[in-house]
Amino acid sequence: MARPTSTARPAAAGDPVLAALAEVVETAKYSRVTLDRLATRARELRTGRAQGLSYSELVTATDGPLVIELVTDLIDNFLNTGSKLRRAEARALYAEGLTMEKISLLLRVSRQRVSAIIHGENGVSIEAAQGDLARAKALALTDTEFRMIAESWPQILWVVGPDGGAEYVNRVGTAYSGLSLDEISGQGWIAILHPDDVIDVTRLWEEAVQTEASFELEYRARRFDGEFRSHLSRCAPIRNAAGAVTKWIGIVTDVEEEKRMRANLDRALQEAADALAMLRPVPSGSSITSEAETAL
Repeated sequence: MARPTSTARPAAAGDPVLAALAEVVETAKYSRVTLDRLATRARELRTGRAQGLSYSELVTATDGPLVIELVTDLIDNFLNTGSKLRRAEARALYAEGLTMEKISLLLRVSRQRVSAIIHGENGVSIEAAQGDLARAKALALTDTEFRMIAESWPQILWVVGPDGGAEYVNRVGTAYSGLSLDEISGQGWIAILHPDDVIDVTRLWEEAVQTEASFELEYRARRFDGEFRSHLSRCAPIRNAAGAVTKWIGIVTDVEEEKRMRANLDRALQEAADALAMLRPVPSGSSITSEAETAL
């Protein structure tokens, strides 16, 4: 089953990582429809088998795809877009100066895989990635220009000093938390973290300060109404002309719905597996067969 062509936003066109991420998001949106169809087919199979219909009768009576076709479609689409995102991230991290060993740990793949990606796999060289990075660094924004961009950004965007104290959060962030900029500033941002996530988040932050490398982390943050929702934060250091880190900038994305979608996918796959298990023939001589023969 062919997946609809991805419609990545123009803003992501110049950034390979954002372009690949846009494809993942489009795949996730498309997969919701497939998940609904998968759940429907699983229910139909269970109902049909409970009514005594054979698998051949159920298959020939339906005009839609089989359960295994829907499952394969989901897996193939996520593997395809996920691999693109991993390749783009590996090249971006290497262009920013991270070693292959560090990238291997961050992306949880072998060093050999990282080396294959960086050294020309799929036709994109690291030199090109480094050239893109150099052009990006050449863009110098004034404080006013930065704030104009940050305030119009649709996600939470923050700036933290080298000591870990928050210096700026855009209006999306203050609206989400229900706190003012003054309340979030400094170490105030820790107050909106889920209590169970505080230790891990502060530990990762301390490691980032030591390594001065870009990183990402997932945690739960309290919304203004008290609900804790999962977020993915991507953070990168800002350096001065001498190469010293002067600030950190991060973009935070609410991934609660994506996590629920993954949970629904896992549940649907389990239902499909259960449905397929029900279709297996009953071995001759089993207790079920014996009971049926006795009844006759």
